[in-house]
Amino acid sequence: MHTKSHVEKRDWNEWVINELNVGSTFDNILNWNENLHAITLNDVNSAGDQYWDHENFYLIIIGNKDSTATFLNQFDNVEYYQSGHTDY
Repeated sequence: MHTKSHVEKRDWNEWVINELNVGSTFDNILNWNENLHAITLNDVNSAGDQYWDHENFYLIIIGNKDSTATFLNQFDNVEYYQSGHTDY
């Protein structure tokens, strides 16, 4: 049976090998946490602008029609779907 430290080491080794297989450098792997914390809101917005079409997307809201109405009323093209359950 593996102790927790053995499992963590195995998970760490697997993660490092996977990162190397997808082209990450040792520097990026060693500084992963610092690199993650260095991401800014502008970085996230730039990535979103690059990959997300603001004019053509689907937004799925799950909830009671009455309780979500205020939020959904700001959109022009809203389609409602109801599952077979009506007790929510």
